[in-house]
Amino acid sequence: MKRICALAVTILMGIVLGAGVAGAEVFETPKNRKAADILPADMVSGEHFTVRENVAVYDYLHAYTVDSDYGTFTAISDGGLRKLLLEIRAITELRKIADAEAFAKALGAAAAAPVKLGVSLVTNPVDTVAAIPKGIGQLFSDAVSGFSTEKQAGEDGQVEEVLELSRFKREYAFNLGVDAYSSNEVFQAELNRVAWGGVAGNLGFSAATAPLGGIGYIVSGSAFGQQMNDYLAENPPSRIRSNAQEKLAAMGVGEKEIKAFLEAKGYTPRHTAVIVGHLERLGKASGIDSYINYASHADNEEEATFFMNIAEILGGYHQKVSPIRQVGVAKAIVWARDENGTILAPFPLDYGVWTEQVSVLVREMIAENTRENEKQKFELWVTGTMSPLAKKNLEARGVTVNEEVYKRIDLVDYVTFKSKPVSPNPEKN
Repeated sequence: MKRICALAVTILMGIVLGAGVAGAEVFETPKNRKAADILPADMVSGEHFTVRENVAVYDYLHAYTVDSDYGTFTAISDGGLRKLLLEIRAITELRKIADAEAFAKALGAAAAAPVKLGVSLVTNPVDTVAAIPKGIGQLFSDAVSGFSTEKQAGEDGQVEEVLELSRFKREYAFNLGVDAYSSNEVFQAELNRVAWGGVAGNLGFSAATAPLGGIGYIVSGSAFGQQMNDYLAENPPSRIRSNAQEKLAAMGVGEKEIKAFLEAKGYTPRHTAVIVGHLERLGKASGIDSYINYASHADNEEEATFFMNIAEILGGYHQKVSPIRQVGVAKAIVWARDENGTILAPFPLDYGVWTEQVSVLVREMIAENTRENEKQKFELWVTGTMSPLAKKNLEARGVTVNEEVYKRIDLVDYVTFKSKPVSPNPEKN
């Protein structure tokens, strides 16, 4: 994330800010912050967790350390923290399920099943299946390459068992309001253990009947967000990948670019589905291929989430502000031009500051990017906030700054965390 985020922030400021101010300038350096100054009280501490007071700031993102009853976790970005807190709550509920009588019966049946995959899952769930749904390839292919398909008469093949396990995991994740493809190993261990009880036990124990504690799925209240939630719950990774390939081709993205994007190691099926879903909202906007080509450079989860947030901002702006007609990438920054000619610069950051490097780049970039007698309108959309000095300098140069844009549009990781669970969706329980 450091490689892409730092470069992108620097160039973004250099492109949009206009000429440097004459005379001495006041600059800032990123400094660590206090959790209580950033977060609402119910996100600083709650049942089973406490966020440490000192919050590191790097690449304009907050890095949180969270102590919990289930271990110590690190969360990168404000959205990443919200996601983690939901996972901690989900771990609590999954462990309650594991203590239930129905689960004990199902687990007993699983242990007795003559299936090597089942035995491995019961004894060591993280090492066996935690990574299966996260791979870039199709789940079916992963299962075939990873496990023997030999079976006894009347027994489902192990490929089918893995597919069934994936379905149970998606159902549980949906009801718990969390990401089935999360890299949180503690959460994945509990999710695998409980889901396997449903797969192998076959005793009427399922995500639909499990005592999930009334958490409900609260990622998004919008119609589009709920459609995306349903899509992720109902479709296996192989279908998500196939659908993404077809949709991107329909948007005019070339076969080579699609392949590179779908094989980028940073993405989970969730990232892929959300990105493609929001790009599809842009309709006939040109330049989608340039974004996909840039996004294919995601090498880890943080970079994948960075690109996902950009796509979410583009889709939300298109629907709620002004239709986007063109998307492009200039010097590692994603740009969009709406039907009124406004240039949108979507940028996922937690806290932006005004630095000397930014000012130098302004002077260097202005001659290259300014055309004579042309006045361009810019809007900077950020997921977090800018320092007062940064905001002052941006606005003085004619840049409209829109902060905390997750309050205006849907970003799946920027849910409003509530210390008390909400009522579950009755149609999904």
